[in-house]
Amino acid sequence: MKLLSNVAFWKEFYQEFVNECKELYNHNGFTYDIPSEEQIRSALYAFLRKKGYLVELESDLFRKDSKRVVGEYDLRVINKEYDLIVEVKRAWGLKNWSNKYKEFSDSWEEDISKLDKLEKDEYESEKINDNRKKCFVLAIFTNREDFHNKLKNKVDEFSSKLKGLELISNFEREILKGELTCNLFVWVEK
Repeated sequence: MKLLSNVAFWKEFYQEFVNECKELYNHNGFTYDIPSEEQIRSALYAFLRKKGYLVELESDLFRKDSKRVVGEYDLRVINKEYDLIVEVKRAWGLKNWSNKYKEFSDSWEEDISKLDKLEKDEYESEKINDNRKKCFVLAIFTNREDFHNKLKNKVDEFSSKLKGLELISNFEREILKGELTCNLFVWVEK
């Protein structure tokens, strides 16, 4: 499972994801010009399975006292040592799009808050290993330098607030099509 906190592992995923996006752009592209969160999650799922990991999509977390579902997580990577609970988000800064920087950062913080519930004793899942770690994956898409810089500043601001998570990747922007670029950021619990 240490592989999941390895920069080379995430770099390989990023390169595969970028190549998949380029291939899709060569075949008429995406419906909304950029990959959806579901596309990113699916690519990560496929990559993890190819590497031999057992992965559950949309894993639930329950309250101990009522067995009521209190959270749903994008991916759970299952392992004997610990389960890695992963949340995936995307954001964009695109010409002629509504770029909602505040809403983006609010949704990232919401997911981190959800991940923080994993540390509280009143939450459990009979199926999630008590030893669990958290991971946050963020893909950003931009097509202008000023948009990229504004979004990158939001990412830096967000990253400085995270406790217990370490930024293990901030890969160079890759060109997907024309001026459209992608960055991948991954934070993993220490």
